[in-house]
Amino acid sequence: MSSGSTSSDSANLGSTRDGCVLAVDLGNTAAKIAILGENESQPRSFRIDQLDWAQQAIQWVRDHASCSTALWRIASVHRSAAVRLSSAIQEATPSAQIRLVSRRDIPLELDVEFPERVGIDRLVGAFAALKSAKPPIAVIDAGSAVTVDYIDATGRFCGGAIMPGLHLQTTSLATGTDALPDLDWQSDSTLVIPGRNTLQAIRLGVLTAVAAGIDRLVDQYTNLSNSERKISVLVTGGDANVLSPQLKCEHQVEPNLVCRGLLLMPRTQDPQQNQTREPLHPT
Repeated sequence: MSSGSTSSDSANLGSTRDGCVLAVDLGNTAAKIAILGENESQPRSFRIDQLDWAQQAIQWVRDHASCSTALWRIASVHRSAAVRLSSAIQEATPSAQIRLVSRRDIPLELDVEFPERVGIDRLVGAFAALKSAKPPIAVIDAGSAVTVDYIDATGRFCGGAIMPGLHLQTTSLATGTDALPDLDWQSDSTLVIPGRNTLQAIRLGVLTAVAAGIDRLVDQYTNLSNSERKISVLVTGGDANVLSPQLKCEHQVEPNLVCRGLLLMPRTQDPQQNQTREPLHPT
């Protein structure tokens, strides 16, 4: 499998003849949307706990996409959110094409026990990683959950590890105890060692545990690879910039890896009309 990317990849795979491609990375807490067409813009994130998030997303697309027709490629681990977005698109733009991406759409060889149960975001991220780096590759997606996946030297997706994300861990501490507070990971990235108050101690403990777990897994994947080529480590997801300074392994931050993979997907199976291809599975 080819692992290099070129500018022609984007032009040939990510755009349609008469419109633009909209990539939607629909997770458990937010929908990230990227546009590839006449006016390419930076991805935008919409929290899906807002009542009108789907309508906001559609309006943002209208404001930033100048194409006459649009193809929505949606990679979702949230079933009800995918249904809600698809319905809102159909209501607002009946002519829109919608593609709910499934594992069958991803040109990626899998070496796992239950391919149908692997989160579609992990597969699209692995596909995008192979366009950015040569295997073997460790792909870390730091979102609601932190996934640490392994692509072997032949380009096969071999599975990986899943652990609770930063916010999920601190929320669990706050709801599972009487006195421990929750914290905002994006508002303050200062790490105090040792923590001199409760918030500092929680931040230090959770961030150290997740970063150390990632480093340990990268070491284990390196031992597995039996490759002369050094393993490439790519970090993406909403908490990538929080985790990155704490990682000891050499790595590269790749923002919006899943959206990038959606934009680079082959057009051969894009629908001519709205359709749902396969049941959605969680990360």
